[in-house]
Amino acid sequence: MPRQKNPQPIHAEFVDEPAPLAIPVPHKEHEHRIDPYRTLPGAMPDAIVPTGKRKRGRPRKDDAEAMVRAEAKRKLQKYDRYLDALIALQGDTDAALAVVNGISPQEAMDRHDELLIDVQAGVPASSMVEMMKRRDLDKAARITLIRKWAYSANPAASLKALDMLSDLEEGTADTGSYEQYVKLAMAE
Repeated sequence: MPRQKNPQPIHAEFVDEPAPLAIPVPHKEHEHRIDPYRTLPGAMPDAIVPTGKRKRGRPRKDDAEAMVRAEAKRKLQKYDRYLDALIALQGDTDAALAVVNGISPQEAMDRHDELLIDVQAGVPASSMVEMMKRRDLDKAARITLIRKWAYSANPAASLKALDMLSDLEEGTADTGSYEQYVKLAMAE
C-alpha cells in the first residue's frame, strides 16, 4: 500500500455569531411535557393489568391464587399424613405410601418412585418450626426435657444438659457482642 501524502490544510471562514437553531413551536401549552402517570399508548398484557383487591370470604371457583393455596394446603396435609404413617409403621415407606394413597402395599411397591415424588411435593409448603411444634419438639419442650437431665444424678448428663442449655441460649437477642460490651462497660 502506498504511503499517503500529508493532508492539505482546509481553509474555512469562521462566523463570530452562530445562526439560531430551528426549534419547533409548540401548538398547545405544555405539549412537550410528558406526564409520568399517563398510561402509555398500546395494549397492556393481561399479567400487568391490575385485577383489583382480593375480596374476603369464600374464593370464587376461577380464583387462581385461591386454587394454588388450596393445592399447597392439600399437598401439605398429604405429606403430614405420610410422616405420621411412616412413624407409625416404623419407617416402612411402601406401607406408609399405601396408607396415604389408599392402595395395596404391592401396588405401592410397584409405583414407589411416582408416589414418593407426589407425597414429597408438600415439603416446600411445610415449615420446620411448625413440624417441630406439632411433634412437641419446639424450644420450650426441649428446654423442659433438658431441665430434667440438668438435675440428674449422673454428673456427665447434668454437665451435658447445662452445655446444651447454654447453646440454646446463644440464639437469643441479648447475648450479642454489643450486649456483652455493655455488660462489661457497666460492670467497671
